[in-house]
Amino acid sequence: MGGTFVNMSFCRVFIAAIVFAGLASSGVAADYEDDAYSRPVEDRLSCFDSTWGMMLSGNTVQRSAQFHWNELAPVGQATEWRFKRKGGSGGGTHILLTETLRRAPERISFHVRNNSPKPLSFVVCVYEMDWDKSREKQYSACAMPYLPAIAPGAEADVFVTLADAPIQQSEDTKMRYPARMSINLNEVEDETEYDIFLSDLTVHYPGASDVTVAAVTAPEQMTAGERIEFAVTASGLNPERAADIELRDEPRVLWRIRLTPEEKDALAKAGATSVAREVPWYLPPRELTAGLVVDGYRAAGEAARVRVANKEAPALSTVERRDYNGRPTFFVNDKPLTWSGYASYDYQPGNVNEFGASGADMFVVATNAGQHIHQIAAPTWKGGDVYDFGELDERIAMGLQANPEAFITLRVSLALPTPWVRQHDDSRVRVRSDAGDLPWEETGCPAVSLASEKWRIQQAECLRRLLQHCKQQPYAKRVIAVILGGEVTEEWFAWASNDGQYGDYSATNTEAFAAWCKNKGLPFTAVPLPADRNRAGYDTYPADEAGKSSAAYAQFCSDMSQETIAYFAKVVKDETDRQCLVGVFYGYVVQLAGEPRQHLSGHYALRALLDDENIDHVLGIPLHNFRRLNDGYDLYTSATESIFAHGKSYVNENDLFSWLHNSIWYTEYDPADPRKGAIRMHQRVAANDMVHGVSRQWFSLLASWHHDAGLQEEFAREIALNRSVSEYDRTSMDEVAFVIDDATFASMPPASPLPRATNADLLYALGRTGAPVGVWLLSDLDRLPERIRVVVVASATAARTEDIAKLREVIKRGGKTVVVIGPAGLVDPATMEWNFDATRELTGLPVTIEDAAAPGAATLVADGKEVSSIAALRPRAYSDESGWLQYRDGKAAGGERALDNGGRLIWSGVPPLDSALLRMWLEAAGVHCYAPVGFTVHASAELIAVTAPVAGEAVLHWPGALPVTDLFDGWAGSGKRMTCPFEAGQTRLFAIAGLAG
Repeated sequence: MGGTFVNMSFCRVFIAAIVFAGLASSGVAADYEDDAYSRPVEDRLSCFDSTWGMMLSGNTVQRSAQFHWNELAPVGQATEWRFKRKGGSGGGTHILLTETLRRAPERISFHVRNNSPKPLSFVVCVYEMDWDKSREKQYSACAMPYLPAIAPGAEADVFVTLADAPIQQSEDTKMRYPARMSINLNEVEDETEYDIFLSDLTVHYPGASDVTVAAVTAPEQMTAGERIEFAVTASGLNPERAADIELRDEPRVLWRIRLTPEEKDALAKAGATSVAREVPWYLPPRELTAGLVVDGYRAAGEAARVRVANKEAPALSTVERRDYNGRPTFFVNDKPLTWSGYASYDYQPGNVNEFGASGADMFVVATNAGQHIHQIAAPTWKGGDVYDFGELDERIAMGLQANPEAFITLRVSLALPTPWVRQHDDSRVRVRSDAGDLPWEETGCPAVSLASEKWRIQQAECLRRLLQHCKQQPYAKRVIAVILGGEVTEEWFAWASNDGQYGDYSATNTEAFAAWCKNKGLPFTAVPLPADRNRAGYDTYPADEAGKSSAAYAQFCSDMSQETIAYFAKVVKDETDRQCLVGVFYGYVVQLAGEPRQHLSGHYALRALLDDENIDHVLGIPLHNFRRLNDGYDLYTSATESIFAHGKSYVNENDLFSWLHNSIWYTEYDPADPRKGAIRMHQRVAANDMVHGVSRQWFSLLASWHHDAGLQEEFAREIALNRSVSEYDRTSMDEVAFVIDDATFASMPPASPLPRATNADLLYALGRTGAPVGVWLLSDLDRLPERIRVVVVASATAARTEDIAKLREVIKRGGKTVVVIGPAGLVDPATMEWNFDATRELTGLPVTIEDAAAPGAATLVADGKEVSSIAALRPRAYSDESGWLQYRDGKAAGGERALDNGGRLIWSGVPPLDSALLRMWLEAAGVHCYAPVGFTVHASAELIAVTAPVAGEAVLHWPGALPVTDLFDGWAGSGKRMTCPFEAGQTRLFAIAGLAG
């Protein structure tokens, strides 16, 4: 998110409570420390006004199996809930509310009108969020007693008092916050039509217990950058409690002043205190309310009204990309930016302040241009010409209070509010199911087809209004980047692809696909059937009509994603006079390989994205595939070297899970010392980032993920180190190019496990040879630098003709070792026709391709070692001559020949997943290997990262006899060859001056 939270579905919603509420460190004994701002004493929530912030249980396909209908619809200032449950289905009749209760309320109330033929009996539940390690896998709930039934045709106000509510599934006798709510119906009858209207949902909070404010006074006007003094008169304060003055643009907090112990002592003893502070430079010029808050609750009594004056002239900074010390780098007002950032879907003062104190210089603020896909940011568009950016102002102010010198990136979710979508039903994404074509939604947000021109026009207008608002604020100069978030998890995974569903069968999308096909001279007019797209048993779609149309549709989805991103990137550039950077999570050519989204996600128009002048950076996450301490490996989700070669930058969003996480993400990298294991993993990510010169940020779905003093101390060191190494030469020293073809994914059915072996597993094996590796797109073969000695073409089964020509030229030129995997060039993606002679013609080897399921397991002829355990391949390529590799059925799986200028071509029918074998090939090609087999290495001109799989001393080799120093712990050595101690899983980041020369 990101990433992000992969494969989040409604079956997990109640386990993780949709994971958007904050959790705290398992090491904290008593209190959850999100340190959230206060809420109004009478906090009227807006979810029943628009259905935002509500989710029904199950996705639309699951609900269709359980209900004849089950839906929420906004009606005026109310939500209508209609459902009819099928007999015996047992479908859940409850609504989960995404609003987080961060402190205990006194009661909850809402209004009900029952238009059903049966009485309604409600149960309101408040679900405690797990944050203590001892309760890590325990889901606790506070269930209210049944409420009085509401008769048919009647309406009533429902009040739920929490004080005496029983605790269920909990070892404690007291409810702990934060928490979530759900509204449940009891004793629902099957085959009965229920029609319910819900409105006026209000959370009633107590005031600060025993504290009464006589007065909060201040000058009528305060000026940003100048000092102001507040006088507070109050009684009943216990100085051991947290006390704040909040400056609010109700209900949003724009400045919080935490009283010092001395100020609290004076207020407790004398009943009065004076509080003087400098007014933050970024406060907007508007009238604010100043009130006293104790332990997060508003104290009863008087508050002050203060008008802010701000002389800051709103203006965006000048932001650009330049080549700097060997890598594309962001410059802000002519100064290089290090970008050590923090992003969270649970953006609260506690975790934001922690990262600010650790030195984070970029805060990534989640917002939306209309409505957030996952409902973790309040809607900004209310309909008509009404917009509300209050929450955005609050979150930006929160980041700037944590570090006034930080920059801001807007993480903008591109989705529109439910009322708009319901008025434009023809724009909705539809998935095909046994119940027909059903409209899709994600975490309660209706999905809109990327092919909808109506959506695009309105979405662009909402995006412009968001940017215009920011440009008019004093903080404008700190807003330097926009991340465009779309579709599932804001990572542009096609709608429903996380759930394995097949879309989009809407008329709007079908028409767009037909037009796309016509433009390319293809005959297809309908989105292919799910069974045709699934095509179990094939690793490449056959050249029949069903296979061709399925491959064509997959490529259409990628083209549509890329074109949509390009459209909104231009909106941002135009609206900001090209002064804001534009980034996007996209092009996961490694991360998604070998699972259904490799085909369904629409993630594979990466080259077209890199050609777009309006895209400045691509974002991704550390590889999920190998997040292990002793044998992990991460070289990013995408073709990072191609991204750099196009003058773009890469932003790595470190979302590592650790012992501080709850439930389904709980991980201890080192059970004997969880904190140390987590620090080792974070150092591995940091070293990779620093060597490659990429921008970096931490991400959390929950506020607790990094709430640990030891982790924050480590992050502070990494942030300072990241700033200092920006002056090192990060020119890549990779001599191995791992090459992936983005076009080939369209021709590989979603169930095929082959791309996992060719792309992820082969990269992993190659990366553990002790030599650094760079990942490239096949289309960028003509951009490879001269230093590259080995080119590994992982999968090019359906590469474009012009890209196969580039590969042919590399082979013809010689001078390198070129490793080609599988039936390269078999499919022409322009026509989806097969050419059975393509691989033979490309490699000059007697390669035969058979269209039949055949064994994929293969062993080395020399020693019988198995290097591939793939059960079956279809199609399968083999050599008519004996070779160095053999399939289980006896046919040759590998061959080779010499190339001009001392080069070598190695062909393998399957990816040879053996690091020792690959190391032999690299050494024979003259590749410099820095460490033993099993070690991973990233190398630039003056920084080299080495990670050890086991504890012990390892012999390291450098290209020259130079002094080296580990920037993590200070270990130093000198020479061309040296012995260095490692702990298991330890990463060392060596600084080596002069290596480039």
